[in-house]
Amino acid sequence: MADFPELSVFAATSAQIDESRKRTHASWSRGLSVEAYVERDNIMDLQEHAADGKLVTWVLAPRSDPTSLDFKCSCETYRRMGIVAHPSSTSASSVVCYGIASVYTPPQHRGHGYASLMMSLLHWVLAPRSSLPAEFPAIWGAPPAPHLQDAVFSVLYSDVGRTFYARCGPEPSPDRPLGWITKSPVSTQWDLPPVPTVGDTPAWKWLSRADCLDVWEQDSALIQAEAAVLAGAKGRTVCAFLPDNGVAQFNIQRLMTFGAGLQPVYPPEPWGVQLIGEEQLTFATWTFEPGTKVMVITRLRVSPVAFPKLLEAVSSKARELGFETVETWNLPHELKEVAKGTRTFERDEHLPAVKWYGGEPDDSVEWIFNEKYVSLGWFLDDGLTRHYCRFCWC
Repeated sequence: MADFPELSVFAATSAQIDESRKRTHASWSRGLSVEAYVERDNIMDLQEHAADGKLVTWVLAPRSDPTSLDFKCSCETYRRMGIVAHPSSTSASSVVCYGIASVYTPPQHRGHGYASLMMSLLHWVLAPRSSLPAEFPAIWGAPPAPHLQDAVFSVLYSDVGRTFYARCGPEPSPDRPLGWITKSPVSTQWDLPPVPTVGDTPAWKWLSRADCLDVWEQDSALIQAEAAVLAGAKGRTVCAFLPDNGVAQFNIQRLMTFGAGLQPVYPPEPWGVQLIGEEQLTFATWTFEPGTKVMVITRLRVSPVAFPKLLEAVSSKARELGFETVETWNLPHELKEVAKGTRTFERDEHLPAVKWYGGEPDDSVEWIFNEKYVSLGWFLDDGLTRHYCRFCWC
């Protein structure tokens, strides 16, 4: 477009952040008033996944007026600590990575390629300069001002198919997927027959929000230990997010609604179940889809032997809470073999996509533990669709 060199990506001012959130209200509020919708984001800003500068809102604005409230589009990035292990690694390394969310273009600016430009420029904000092309594309003017430039990888969840974000690379690439590549958008679901409720026997512990934090911390340590083993077994580099530090908790917090006086209200507990008495940590945590009868498992750790027991407990509690279907993402093959009455399919929405900035080729890197706990929930639709995100209140 003729005006592309006149635009760039800027970290949003507080006024631009407020404007970006008000813009999305009509499409993503799910019945919340403007005041409640903005207040929810204000509260979320203080939570662990976003606090201390981990959340940054970005706007595509004129270079001549970077603080303009008439910016073309916006998005958000969340700084996270992830892990990477190579085939020769004896342990996983902690790395900086980012989740990307809330890509939105208002109606008056759609159809001009602004979201594509913003996402392409975002690579130049997130990635080390050594991981990018030698020269910034002249067709886009000058590169964005240096900002983060420390990402080893970044991810997003697409509701506009596989190709849109794949084409948003760090240089114009209409015929080459240099951007975010979809990885394993696989769901397994099972419907819930009427079953007796599993009570609070000594074998089971129903997890409160606080309990989930403790379980996710234990799980994160195990994921780090397992990553190097998986890299060696697979003979390829692996990367992963960890569920602690507010990452998995986001999927609970995002479900808040509001009572009188804009007091936040959360759905009732529990948010998971743990099998007690096992040598290995065995648990499932979950969230749900507002307005539907689907419970979605956010993180699952279980052996094939214990899986039927855990499946029974999850199904019983889901039925008790009024759900009719349970869904999990990227169920390991060994668990599929012992699961009865399930169906596995590739989703055509909420497609997990990753951009690798390390030295290896993209296709030599595998995203492990690619489950729902990683998802930020906001869907990435550039304003092109008007359906609601099924897996969050957005």
